[in-house]
Amino acid sequence: MDGFYDALERAIETARLAPSSHNCQPWRVDYSLLSQEVSIGFDNHRVLRGLESLEREMFISAGVFTHFLTALLAYQGYQLNWQWQSEYGDHRVLATSGVTQLNSGSDAEEYQALSQRIRERHTIRSRFKTTAVDIHSLETIVQHASCHFYSADHVGTTLGNLTKQYAALDFTNKSAWEETYNYIRFDEDEFAEDGFYLRNLFGPVSKPFRLLFRYGFHPTMMPINKRLGLAKKMAAGLGELVESGPYYLALSPKENSQEALFECGYELGALWLYMQRQGIGLHPISVLVQHETARKALAQSLQCPPPVFFARLGHIEQSGLDAPRRSVESILNCV
Repeated sequence: MDGFYDALERAIETARLAPSSHNCQPWRVDYSLLSQEVSIGFDNHRVLRGLESLEREMFISAGVFTHFLTALLAYQGYQLNWQWQSEYGDHRVLATSGVTQLNSGSDAEEYQALSQRIRERHTIRSRFKTTAVDIHSLETIVQHASCHFYSADHVGTTLGNLTKQYAALDFTNKSAWEETYNYIRFDEDEFAEDGFYLRNLFGPVSKPFRLLFRYGFHPTMMPINKRLGLAKKMAAGLGELVESGPYYLALSPKENSQEALFECGYELGALWLYMQRQGIGLHPISVLVQHETARKALAQSLQCPPPVFFARLGHIEQSGLDAPRRSVESILNCV
């Protein structure tokens, strides 16, 4: 099993590209050389706390990361079977696994193909193509969560209006916006290991736009922005994008537990990579699941259980852009 640590490092090098709210990348991996046991947990310094609902998203993002990591290790010849733990200590442990070396060995070709899909995966915030998506094939991927798909032809206008009504909450909730603002990296030439650039939200932007956003949307400007209606204007723009669809995904755990959220994220990771292979992208509309009033309205509009993840999806017309990433050394701890 001497080669496992090297395989784990290689897998994390790619799995760290998994999505997370604000690109906070809250995960931590511990590996014990003595017991040959791997654990997935939270780096307590990176967990979001601006809204209570963000805890749900931490478990989901950890599940996505864990799926990426597990799949990458499998193609290197190692099988992990995760057991839920949820232990508290210096950091939060979510799941642990022993390491089994597969008789089939590694598959370098499949490993490279999977790595490439993960590297090419981005959150897409631009319009999608209007070509039809084979929803039935997507429905077969998720087995342990409640997964519902919709088309813009049926609910686009409703969801667009819902977004226009509630999206301003992103900019008017003080604690939430302060936390979000702290993750914006305004200097695109300066190294960052987490957070996001404005180009990740809006595409390429000019220096004057960056300066305007930096000072115009500073948390201390919230009262002025509210009077000027800037948050509502931003919400209206997002609402138009959401209305365009062309498809939507609402994901809910089948039970109300942290383990179920983690499993939900694990399956979302599998679904996201399957869609990437089909040229399909995802644009999470987090504001509709982070605020309880919006979440209840979304569930009522879609006639589904209250979602913990909601996104628009479609065939990718314009790829997203790379965002900052943590180093492998900051994620992996060997004991």
